Amino acid sequence: MKRSFGLKLKKTAELASVSAEVYRFRDEAVHPSSSFGPPAVHPTLGVLVERRLAMFSYPNAHLLVRAALAYCKILPTIGTKNGPKEVQEFAQYLLTAGQPCFLLWEQTYGPLLDAT
Repeated sequence: MKRSFGLKLKKTAELASVSAEVYRFRDEAVHPSSSFGPPAVHPTLGVLVERRLAMFSYPNAHLLVRAALAYCKILPTIGTKNGPKEVQEFAQYLLTAGQPCFLLWEQTYGPLLDAT
């Protein structure tokens, strides 16, 4: 990803962090532990529940989907500017193909990307 889209060190670290979080949730969903962990406060209900019930809640799903969709926009945007010449056309295609999803998110939930 770093070489393909021409990412700088900071963006590479941010992408690695987001990817790690997405995969952590994926691993918990696909390969859950058979033992119960310590209880956690559910973000919506405000009561103690089994950790996975707090983990797989709407607020967390919202954050993860936003992060994944944001990187679907960020990577090709950077790739059209900083990526190798061979990647720039593909990056433009990705932006065009993803535009309906980006627009739907913004119409439904607000800005996809934070203002920088």
